[in-house]
Amino acid sequence: MTVPPTEKPDMYLRNLQRETGQIILHTDGILCATTDELVNSGAFKQILYYYLDELEKRSGTILRRLPPVTDPGGRERLLTLFRNLAGTQLEHAVKIMPDGHRFLEDRRALNLLVEGFYDFWRAYDRFLICHSEQGPHSHDQRPYRTFNRTVEKLTDLVRALYRDICEHITGDRLRIYRQVSAGCNLGVIAVQKEWDLPSESCSVLKDIPFIRQVLINPPLILDPPENKRTGEFKRVDTNPLANLRLEADQWLCYPAQVGPQVIFIYFHQRFMGLGCSLANLFELATEEQIAAGPDAVYLYVRLWRPAHRLLR
Repeated sequence: MTVPPTEKPDMYLRNLQRETGQIILHTDGILCATTDELVNSGAFKQILYYYLDELEKRSGTILRRLPPVTDPGGRERLLTLFRNLAGTQLEHAVKIMPDGHRFLEDRRALNLLVEGFYDFWRAYDRFLICHSEQGPHSHDQRPYRTFNRTVEKLTDLVRALYRDICEHITGDRLRIYRQVSAGCNLGVIAVQKEWDLPSESCSVLKDIPFIRQVLINPPLILDPPENKRTGEFKRVDTNPLANLRLEADQWLCYPAQVGPQVIFIYFHQRFMGLGCSLANLFELATEEQIAAGPDAVYLYVRLWRPAHRLLR
């Protein structure tokens, strides 16, 4: 994700990607330490603009009660307002921005806009992938610490930012706090590993990272893409990996222990819900099992297609 130079960059956020019903955050480590860093991040701006796009499609009545916020200038104004509201009351926030006084005309509508933005974010299935290199300081060597400063910290910051903005708009402090899931529903630590390639054609898979730890915040209810299959599996004469090109940064491998066998299951990030739900079915393979290589490989090569099975 490219962040304009006028904004504070996301220190460890590689990118934010949106698939159907999913938000996927790719990170190398700590995300944000404060609500100020969160509201000034490129990721916050990206999600806010997604929300405004959705409002514009629906042409909701809330837009007619507020100053224009869907044109480029209006979006920048609203973003500036939210950044100011993270630290001060509405009356003070509007004084330090052009035409800010117009947001004082209908506090109720502005508060509803914030509530809708919060619900919009929470309506997605939200995943965080923490990438790491191999070695003694790899994130998978201290998974609890890694998850605590990424998934857990993000949850606390999103809730705190939402509450601060609402209180600064209404002037009223909350009396009932609902600790809903506001960060990421699920986090994984992904690490590239060396393993015994069964053939040269499998080299296309060597740069795809392996899931080493999974954090699930129950109750976790996912709405994955439909995966119905028709027809039958047919034997083919050519290796499906022979001419395949994959973008390694968009793929993950779940190394599953399936009874006595070890199976490497590769899936695209659009299948995050399906791929990570494997943690409820199969234990993750050990480091030694990964290094030795799999008994079989399953690969989803494109959306709505069945998996290919490649025996060693």
